[in-house]
Amino acid sequence: MKSFQGVRFPLFVAVPLILTLSLLFSALLFWVQGRLSGGPLLLLLLAGTLFFFLIAMGCGGFWVYQDCKLRGEEPVLWVLLCALSYFLILPVYLFRRPKQRALCPECRHPLAKGDRFCTVCGASAQNPVAPPKHHHSAYFLTAILSFILSILCLAGFVYTFFSFAGDLIDQGRQDVTILSQESLIGGVWTVSFHRTSDGYTFRQDLTLPADGAPALQVDAACGTVPEGASLELRLLQGETAVTLDLTDLSQPLVYPLDSFQSGVLSLELQSNGVEDVSVVVALQS
Repeated sequence: MKSFQGVRFPLFVAVPLILTLSLLFSALLFWVQGRLSGGPLLLLLLAGTLFFFLIAMGCGGFWVYQDCKLRGEEPVLWVLLCALSYFLILPVYLFRRPKQRALCPECRHPLAKGDRFCTVCGASAQNPVAPPKHHHSAYFLTAILSFILSILCLAGFVYTFFSFAGDLIDQGRQDVTILSQESLIGGVWTVSFHRTSDGYTFRQDLTLPADGAPALQVDAACGTVPEGASLELRLLQGETAVTLDLTDLSQPLVYPLDSFQSGVLSLELQSNGVEDVSVVVALQS
């Protein structure tokens, strides 16, 4: 009876608490959305994602710890595994966990099949206590609710981010890019992006070797090309400037660099309305 009361009390505290927090957060979000946009709203949604996720991790970890103790499993190991990969390990644990064991009537330690005495306190195991069908339900339910709320906040963050960035592009901002990645590894310049403001320019420098000017190999793919949109690559060195049109490039382009000297070659990749773009630029000896 004592353990049952111990379960009921947190159930009537934790569930109203998490629901109250979610309602307060929703009210705050509604109030902020009507007055702020962009950065502050994104920060609030990100904070909500982290806050509810940490609650889900804490409550879920506590429930796994207690469940392991009731089933004779190693609780610390499973909690650590859940902390490392919460989304993968928790379903695995729920699927493979053994049946609950009968409990010692004195210390409530799980008894193995055939035990005549408790291995912890030495009490007789002739009249074991049946394990509770449900234990620490408040923590399990709180973990589920918090996880759902964290996913909703994350979805709101992603939606707000794309809406905010898209609004800036539509307003004519010249310094906005969505989902862009850029890297320079071993003389290979890679650029990809979903969408940018018109005229947005990626810049990079390559070094031409002193033993002769190689060729430049360019491979570009544009997922969406509205009418009048373009993708251009400019090669700049001193007074020499060359512009390559990559908008409708069907196969890799090899451009000889005979007109350029050894040293630094500046590259400028300019996007004008194209979307879902991937570009790879490399020196070819």
